Amino acid sequence: MKKILPKVLAVLLIAALVSCASGKKSTAKEEEPLNVKTQDNKKAIAHDADAPVIEPEENVDVSPTYIDSGVEKINEPGMMVVDETKGLSDSLTTADKEVQLHQVDPNEGANEAKINAEVDKWRKTHKAILDKDVNSITSSDLSAIQKAISDYNNLSSGAKSKLQKEYKDLQNKLAKAKALAEEEAKKAADAKAKAAADAKAKADADAKKAADAKAKADADAKKAADAKVDAEVAKWKQTHNAILSKNANSVTANDLPAIQKAINDYNNLSSAAKNKLQKEYKDLQNKLSKAKADEDAKVNAEVEKWKQTHNAILSKNANSITADDLSAIQKAINDYNGLSAAAKNKLQKEYKDLQNKLAKAKSGDSKAKDAGNTLSVSDNGNSSKIATNTQPRGHIVLDNAQYYTVRRGDCLIFIAKRFYGTEKGNYFPFIIAGTEEKIEDPDEIEVGQKLTIPDLKAAVSTEESKNYVKQTFYDVADKYEAKGKPGMAAQLRAIAAGL
Repeated sequence: MKKILPKVLAVLLIAALVSCASGKKSTAKEEEPLNVKTQDNKKAIAHDADAPVIEPEENVDVSPTYIDSGVEKINEPGMMVVDETKGLSDSLTTADKEVQLHQVDPNEGANEAKINAEVDKWRKTHKAILDKDVNSITSSDLSAIQKAISDYNNLSSGAKSKLQKEYKDLQNKLAKAKALAEEEAKKAADAKAKAAADAKAKADADAKKAADAKAKADADAKKAADAKVDAEVAKWKQTHNAILSKNANSVTANDLPAIQKAINDYNNLSSAAKNKLQKEYKDLQNKLSKAKADEDAKVNAEVEKWKQTHNAILSKNANSITADDLSAIQKAINDYNGLSAAAKNKLQKEYKDLQNKLAKAKSGDSKAKDAGNTLSVSDNGNSSKIATNTQPRGHIVLDNAQYYTVRRGDCLIFIAKRFYGTEKGNYFPFIIAGTEEKIEDPDEIEVGQKLTIPDLKAAVSTEESKNYVKQTFYDVADKYEAKGKPGMAAQLRAIAAGL
């Protein structure tokens, strides 16, 4: 009886307290446990702090449950008693013990299962990154970590509370992955900057190399061009050394062809070569002026001598001309033909007057006419009468001369090459000087025309014959000058000067 009484009292006390608590409305999920102490106020029995007490919904029969082990359910609604054999001392009367009671939510088990399922699913989804050691984290794990954290943020608060350790671990891994990503980004940026710097340095080096190569090529080209110009200058100086080295005061009209040839060749030089020969060109111009002045003096003297020699027939009135004047007229004309082209140009009026007088003398006497139509010349040493109806041949020696009849396609230069050699085509004025029929245009001869081909040595064997040939060269040169062929004119003058 002693044993039962304390138990009954304890149960009654607990029932009263529970009944009191069940009548209250509580909004909290958890309520402080009710402590029952013995008289000695000894140590209380610790309750499970993790076990929440949830207020039951209305009209639901809930029986309060004692959480600790050793709780025995009583048949009376809403009451449980402590089994002395489970977790308590043998008698509540022998030792004062703390008794703890909780209210229990009947949905707690379902909510807990839902939370656990949520936690398990999250852990399973992100198992790979969760299992990975923080020391093995790389920047490539960043997206997986961020995805795990993002999914964590969408969990319920209950699930989050169960995943605090994992969340903290993810934060550490996130920091590690971000640090590595930033470090790699910095390395990539540095590498990119270095690559750009290297590329720029290479481009600059290539540009400099190209510029150096171009500069060298330009320098080589300039050097080659300068060498070419120097060679051009040296060749011109060597070709015209004789006239270039001659003192200007000693220059005469005889030097005129050489001076003109040097000037013509100078005009055909490159601009660079001309620039290097300004001094020589100026000297040639001075010599040209001197030679022309000397030529003018000689021409004037030549003209005056011819006028003086033939003054009698020149001063005679044309109306008083008779057959007796024919020989004087012819002599004046023959001497006129032997003059220089410059002298002839100054005597055009006198020559025209002589032609009129010649016609008057021929028409006045048949003998004079016959005499005017024949001229005795030497052909290979044999004297014979040759018609000279247009051009007296002057005083040219025709020993060993040959004869040729013009054929289709012939020209004087080709004929000269045939008789004098391929390198002496420009010696064709010898043929003009030796041919009885006057050749007005050296570039035009007629098929069937009879040409006299003088022997080169015989034609210049006497001073008189040589002067006649030289004058023929100068006359032909003047004609080419008038035709706008200064090169040919210069060559003919040069040949004449060398005869």
